[in-house]
Amino acid sequence: MIRRLAVLAAVGIAANAVAGPAGREAFVFTSLAGDARSAALGIPAGALLEGEGALFANPAGAPLALQYSAGITHLAWTDGFFGETLGTMFPVGTEAAVGIAGFLFTHDAVNVTSEVLPDGTGALARPLGVEATILGAAFAFEDLSVGAAVHVVHEQEGDVRREGMALDLGCVWFPDPVIAVGLDMRGFGGPILPSASRDPFPLSFDASVRYEAEEVLPVPFRVYAGASLPLWGPSGGGLAAEFGDYFGASVRGMLELREKGVLGWAFGIGGHRDQWNLDYTFAPAGDLGWAHRIGLTLKFTRKLKPA
Repeated sequence: MIRRLAVLAAVGIAANAVAGPAGREAFVFTSLAGDARSAALGIPAGALLEGEGALFANPAGAPLALQYSAGITHLAWTDGFFGETLGTMFPVGTEAAVGIAGFLFTHDAVNVTSEVLPDGTGALARPLGVEATILGAAFAFEDLSVGAAVHVVHEQEGDVRREGMALDLGCVWFPDPVIAVGLDMRGFGGPILPSASRDPFPLSFDASVRYEAEEVLPVPFRVYAGASLPLWGPSGGGLAAEFGDYFGASVRGMLELREKGVLGWAFGIGGHRDQWNLDYTFAPAGDLGWAHRIGLTLKFTRKLKPA
């Protein structure tokens, strides 16, 4: 039990390494929300994730992949805790999109007394985390999209509750057909229960640049560089790359360097056929072991091109 609780307490420190684009470090459990592809590309691509990936990153990325879609991602980590992310996107005409998402974290009851929480009562408490997200984004100009997303979070460990709400704002600019630049401000908000926790969504500023190398190589190839600068919590940045499609398959991965020399990495693969995508990502998290994500996305229409 003590080891389990120590692992859970350390999740807040290492969550960003496996939660993909999340630049904040606050609520321990719901910071793990996100899909498999986003986790494989991490901070470097966080401000340029398209479609459903934008639900937990830069909201302005949603209209970059305009189509009706729905996906679910299962996160399995060490010591028996799991997270389920569900998201869906709806195009609005050929220039805008709206989306909704939910995340559920579950774990068996743990002892609330340990080296991490020495003042605990010794009783057992079952951790629970829930997050709901709603997003809206559109092309303001032919080469510029803007978006906003609202997150509401509830976490509970026995009788201890933490609740908060925050706003994300962002934009994506295309200065050239093969170059995209994403900027966002995430976590503008605060706790609903101020006595229960500090700011659950520390304000962070994220930036990503993407280069489409299809004209250089004979296969689709994207290179990302990006950084995340939260007001508190470790800042970081790195590089990511994505190759595909090899007969419907993709390969992707990233390297991140954080404050105090912490190096994070992730590797993922994906496959698609007709209107479905299947993605898998794994990433190490130091002493916490391995994090595995597997996601299935169903696309109900072909991609719409902006007018």
